[in-house]
This record gives sequence, structure tokens and C-alpha cells, in this order.
Amino acid sequence: MYMDSFIRYNVYLSPQQLQALQRVYDEEGVKIAEQIRRALDAFLMKKGQLQEKTRVPFRIELPSRPTRRKRSK
Repeated sequence: MYMDSFIRYNVYLSPQQLQALQRVYDEEGVKIAEQIRRALDAFLMKKGQLQEKTRVPFRIELPSRPTRRKRSK
């Protein structure tokens, strides 16, 4: 399965979880978001809710935001 885009979703991590993820990043260079996606894939596959690991795009493209116009004085 190839994901065409990401869906933003906020989660709360304990300080210990974040510190552990940061240590993995420091040791292996795997970004924290990628570590979380990999862990979630493994969990969902174990539960039988996901058939195969998801593939994520190399680059995330965000929609451009309209630029603000400066006020005239």
C-alpha cells in the first residue's frame, strides 16, 4: 500500500517515550515521526488490521498558504 498523502494527527507522548525516541534518533538517525509510523505499522499488523507495511512518500507537500497583503498607510 502506498500512501498518497499524510493525515496530520496529534498524539501525546510521555516524557520517557519522547526521550527514548530521541535516543533512537541520536543513535540511528531515524526521525521520530518515522519511528512512530513504523511502530504503529507493527502494532496494526500484529492485530491483523493492516496487511502490509505502509509506504510513505519521500517528501511531504503542503498546500501553499495565501500570502498576506501589507496594509497601506
